[in-house]
Amino acid sequence: MNKKGTPIIILAVIAIFVILQAFFTVDETEVAIVTTFGEFKQSHTSPGLKMKTPFVDSVTKFDKRLQRVDVPPEALLTSDKKRLTVDAYARYKIINPLVFFKNLTNESTADSRIASIVASKIREEIAQDTQEEIISAKRENVMANITTMSNLFEISLLEAQALENGLQNTDLFMYTKELGQNYFTLADNNEIASILSGSLDEKTEIKYYLPLQNIWGVEVFDVRIKRADFPDSVENSIFERMVAERFRKASAFRAEGEEQDKEIRAAVDREVEITLETAKGQSAITRGEGEALAIDALADALKSDPEFYGFVRSLEAYEKSLANDTTVILDPESELFKYLEKYSK
Repeated sequence: MNKKGTPIIILAVIAIFVILQAFFTVDETEVAIVTTFGEFKQSHTSPGLKMKTPFVDSVTKFDKRLQRVDVPPEALLTSDKKRLTVDAYARYKIINPLVFFKNLTNESTADSRIASIVASKIREEIAQDTQEEIISAKRENVMANITTMSNLFEISLLEAQALENGLQNTDLFMYTKELGQNYFTLADNNEIASILSGSLDEKTEIKYYLPLQNIWGVEVFDVRIKRADFPDSVENSIFERMVAERFRKASAFRAEGEEQDKEIRAAVDREVEITLETAKGQSAITRGEGEALAIDALADALKSDPEFYGFVRSLEAYEKSLANDTTVILDPESELFKYLEKYSK
């Protein structure tokens, strides 16, 4: 019983394993490429359960969502000869999985290639723009131009002629620089005829581009400049100039304050001196008036009772000349004794 059942179990396991190898799932965020011994067989862009040939077909999956790649910061020179350190990133999406698989193979390679081409377009665009345009609201236009150019892959004239339908390929773009004017358009028949006939002016510069999705199967949706700052050396120089300017202004304010302080102090000193002199004058006047009143009062006292005034003056003289615990012997004939005797009766 066991011997008969063993082969069946083995066959069942093998069958299950083969069935599992024949199916695979594609998530709604993925696209899948099926290859047979390295050769493309088919692609799957819709989610669900898919089939493949077991042990023969290989499945490679890619993320079809927007991917972000950071562009290394780089010090660039603007059209007005100002150096800026530009830090940016790009977002791209796989549009054609087959072209992507054939030319880039995997997403890490795509990140590297796209970062390189975006960095190149940033350098070209920054060289044509002023510092003000890059750091002002016009930056949106700058980023839009970089995004447009990042979606185009430059090719040579020979490569353009080698395309299917040659220069008349409907996807071929031309960049023409003539007499200081720049034109960026799809190549039309007249321009192609002029190129083929060699009738263009020698000063005319022409570049040829194909859409990036035709070359790598991806589309760059946007390029964003995170920051555009002065390089460290320039920032240090600017900082030093700012510090020096602040010190200069501080010194000017300090000198102005000291000058105002001197003026205020001088004005206050003058006011104090004037007030003191006025007070002294008023004091002298008041003192004079007081002394005059005292003299008048003294004169009135002398007139009313000269003898009593003489007595008071004598007492004041004795008070000044005699110390404490001093015994005074008066002559009966002295004025003081007579006065005391007179007023004691």
